[in-house]
Amino acid sequence: MTRQMKYRVISILLLICFTSVLVACSPKEGGNTNVGERKVSAQEEHHHETEHEVEQSSVIIHLSSEIPKIVSGQETVFNTHIMQSDLPLTNAKVRFEIWKEGEEKHSFHEATETGDGNYKLAYRFEQPQLHHLIVHVEKNSLHGHKKFKINVRNQP
Repeated sequence: MTRQMKYRVISILLLICFTSVLVACSPKEGGNTNVGERKVSAQEEHHHETEHEVEQSSVIIHLSSEIPKIVSGQETVFNTHIMQSDLPLTNAKVRFEIWKEGEEKHSFHEATETGDGNYKLAYRFEQPQLHHLIVHVEKNSLHGHKKFKINVRNQP
C-alpha cells in the first residue's frame, strides 16, 4: 500500500468518525436548541423506578432517590453518583433539567458536589403530575446525560 493510499484511508476514517460524532451530538428531529428549552420525543423517554444508571462516553450516572414517593409541595433530595473509568468523577458541572409533561419550558438547576463523585439537588415539585428530568454531567470535553420520568403525587 502506497503512502498516498494510506493517507486516503486515514482521511476517510477520520471523516467517518467526525461525521458520527456530529450526528450523535446533534439535536433530535423536532428538537429545539434554545437555551433553557428542549423538546423531548417519545423515543427519548424512559421510565425507571428508584435507582438508575447509564453509561455514556465512559460515564456512569447513578441517581438514587425516593422517586416513587415524590409528593407535590414537599422538598425532594436527589443524590447522584458519577463515575468515569471506574473512578468517581469530581469537579464536574452537574445540572438537573426539569419540566412538566406537555410543556416546552425547561428549568435547569445546578447540583452541589458533596465529594467522591457525589452530587445532590434539593427540589420542590409544586404540582402533582408527570415530570421529566435529565441529569447532565459536563467536565472539559466530556458530556453525559440520563433521562427519567417522575410521577409526582398529591399531598396525602
